[in-house]
Amino acid sequence: MKFVHISDLHVGEHGTRDALVEKLVNKIVKHYAREREKPLVLITGDFVHDGQQEQFNQAEQLLFKLHNAGFQMLMCPGNHDYGETGLDDDYQAMQRYNRFAMKLTTRESDPDSGVQNIRDGQWKYPIVNKYDDAFFIGLDTMQGVFRLSWYARFWARFSASGWLGTPQLDKLEGIIKNIRRKHRGATIILYMHHHPFNFNFRFRVMQLHDRLRLHRIIKNQVNILLFGHNHVEKRLWDKQRQNGIGIVQVFGNSVHDRNTPFYEIDTETRKMKRI
Repeated sequence: MKFVHISDLHVGEHGTRDALVEKLVNKIVKHYAREREKPLVLITGDFVHDGQQEQFNQAEQLLFKLHNAGFQMLMCPGNHDYGETGLDDDYQAMQRYNRFAMKLTTRESDPDSGVQNIRDGQWKYPIVNKYDDAFFIGLDTMQGVFRLSWYARFWARFSASGWLGTPQLDKLEGIIKNIRRKHRGATIILYMHHHPFNFNFRFRVMQLHDRLRLHRIIKNQVNILLFGHNHVEKRLWDKQRQNGIGIVQVFGNSVHDRNTPFYEIDTETRKMKRI
């Protein structure tokens, strides 16, 4: 199957950014207008800039154009979705994102994964969706922040870092083992917001703190790893080789480039096409 990857829309940051988001959405709709079966759209966080309700309302209005055109969507949150300028861990903003994602995300999970994506009206990460022989696993790289001590949370506000947290990592490890046991030839696509590898000078203030255990869990187990956060686009060939993963790419550049690029990815051939 083919799917589209976009990220870091930052709706509400300023008028130019909002116009680029609208341009991106229209570009995707137009590109696949003649195709009866639309590709899945995968969005890896930072839908809005400050986690405010009016920004989520605006993002919902823009993204519903995809929904109405027949596209299904999967998504995970980013740091900007959970608080002002991405430097705050606001519980109310997290709830606003939760309601926003409920309206737009494909909810069905595969029963073989043993995962219930939604419980008591809340997303329970990792979330798992199955399309054909492909399992999409979404992580919340801000979930662990809410489990930190008040002191650690205070200092976390001076950076745009993320934490998965032990419970989420435990659950992820079990999910991957279960999929590999029951579906040996399945393709696993793991998606998140924060980047789990050090690849440029900004990494220190944007890092995923508990990434080392994540590396151990996904090594030679995941086929495609996608994330955003840093507003660049880069295929991490060295990380692919080191971790036995077919595709590792950071792509946070969808609306930080006036050409509004997006990537089409084929889960079978592992080919990527920049559009």
